[in-house]
Amino acid sequence: KDKESEKEHDRDKDRERGRKDIHRRDKNHSKKSRCVGLSQTAPKFLSKAEREAEALKRRQQQTEERKNTIDEDRKKRRIFQDIGRKMMERRERMERENNGDQADDGRQKIRERKDKGKELQAIKVSLEIEKRWRTRHLNDRKFVFEGDASEDTSTDYNPIYKEKHQVQLYGRGFIAGIDLKQQKRDPSHFYVNMMETRRTLEEQEEVRLKKVWKKEAKQWWDDRHWSQKKLEEMADRDGRIFREDYSIPTKGGKIPHPIRNWKEYNLPPHIVEDPTPIQRQAISIGLQNRDIIGVAETGSGKTAAFLIPLLVWITTLPKDERMEDSDQGPYAVILAPTRELAQQIEEETLKFGKPLGICTVAVIGGISREDQGFRLRMGCEIVIATPGHLIDVVENRYLVLGHCTYVVLDKADPMIDIGFKPDVQNILEYIPVTNQKLDTDEAEDPEKMKMNFEMGKHKYRQVTDCSTHSATVGDVQCLAKVFGPLELCDLFAESIMKNKEHTRQDRDIVVKKFKAGFGYKNISQALNIPRSTVQAIILKWKEYQTTANLPRPGRPSKLSAHTRKRLIRDAAKRPMITLDELQRSTAEVGDSVHRTTISRILHKSGLYGRVARRKPFLKDIL
Repeated sequence: KDKESEKEHDRDKDRERGRKDIHRRDKNHSKKSRCVGLSQTAPKFLSKAEREAEALKRRQQQTEERKNTIDEDRKKRRIFQDIGRKMMERRERMERENNGDQADDGRQKIRERKDKGKELQAIKVSLEIEKRWRTRHLNDRKFVFEGDASEDTSTDYNPIYKEKHQVQLYGRGFIAGIDLKQQKRDPSHFYVNMMETRRTLEEQEEVRLKKVWKKEAKQWWDDRHWSQKKLEEMADRDGRIFREDYSIPTKGGKIPHPIRNWKEYNLPPHIVEDPTPIQRQAISIGLQNRDIIGVAETGSGKTAAFLIPLLVWITTLPKDERMEDSDQGPYAVILAPTRELAQQIEEETLKFGKPLGICTVAVIGGISREDQGFRLRMGCEIVIATPGHLIDVVENRYLVLGHCTYVVLDKADPMIDIGFKPDVQNILEYIPVTNQKLDTDEAEDPEKMKMNFEMGKHKYRQVTDCSTHSATVGDVQCLAKVFGPLELCDLFAESIMKNKEHTRQDRDIVVKKFKAGFGYKNISQALNIPRSTVQAIILKWKEYQTTANLPRPGRPSKLSAHTRKRLIRDAAKRPMITLDELQRSTAEVGDSVHRTTISRILHKSGLYGRVARRKPFLKDIL
């Protein structure tokens, strides 16, 4: 009867659920049809009050629907719980009727059976004999002394083993009265603990203090600073601390420890202990705040000779003062005649100055003036420049020399020979008079000079470094062939194809690889440049290094009227003449003119580009 009533109740619930689903479906359908009907009619614009009323009504409907769904879920959950409870009661009732209560005697028998099994297992473990593999003897006639270590009875007769710390073993090598499994689990640890417990309190305290002392000594030995350890005692942790102290980031595996001092590494003595002659004398004079004129061979270390005193002098200035006066310009200016030499000096200065936090800026050609101006406005201690570019930067208000007290002229003789003397004098005029060194005996006295420098009274410093004497090259005469107009056109076209202009970056890469020892063929293959072009670039670079007639980088030449007329006359007579030939023709009369200056003059006169193709005559120009 209970089952039939439950089934009838379930059928009623299903019918009621079906009716609700049909009612909900009809309701949704009516809403959709109402929406369709409204969309077909003309739109009606509601006022703000009507919209608020509609929204409130819609909100009430949503809350009512949500409340109804929650009530339905709650009813379903209650019905499900009631059904589950009834099923559990029915199952328990059926179990009581069929099986009945289990007797307590049966449970007691099961417990006794388990305890007896555990006892038999313990007896079996205690009497179990470890199996030994039988070995095959090569010669059975020989007598072999074999025996178990547990059968040794020497401990019973030897008085040495009769001390209070002696462990008495019973049975098969185990101590009586202690769990066998505990002894088998870790024998060494077990016996050590037993020996400790058999010692007196004084002995235990003494052993404990020894252990503590050893641990503290080891901790102190490991926690020493890397400066207190020898090189072979340094661990990986010391190497990491060393790199953190000096801000040395590294990547890779198995990196050796950094060099702490030169004595720990077997470097050749001449590298560390033997400076070059110019370095021996120039550095000692420079550290005394005195002026220097140094003459030495190429590659003798002149750059380091004037850089080391310069960096030492800058590091003596207070860092706060250097940060506050960053907008007053650099403390030192290094002038070089060529762009390549300025780049070499910049590389060496960065090697020495970057670890000391000294900022260096190069003012040379081939770099955007805006970028250079931005770096100069950010502040720097050293400026490396060619005279022409430095004057342009100063005149355009990108740089001031209010704090400049240190001037270096590298390659001073070639710089003066090629006409940079007015530019150098103009640069020195921008330096304040108070920064220049006084021409008195007090200014030459090292002790008084140092005292004035420490007191902040006179902080002046000016160094002039004349690196090498200018190389003199004799006059070179060339015999030129005279060609006809057609041959000149062919020659001009061929020269354009072979000697096309390359960027400064390409020329720098070619010169750098040539210095590294690469040949013409390897350079041309690596850079995809004709071999003739590589040879021309190298020859021009050698000419810059060995002759005094260097082009003026950064500033166009100031031509005389005679030189300008000569250029126009040569271009008018020979319409297909190249820029190199015009440059050589001006050099014959003693004027060194850059290619850009020649091209600008020809542009203004109409002899360059498209106008030059129609072969203008002199009467058309004058």
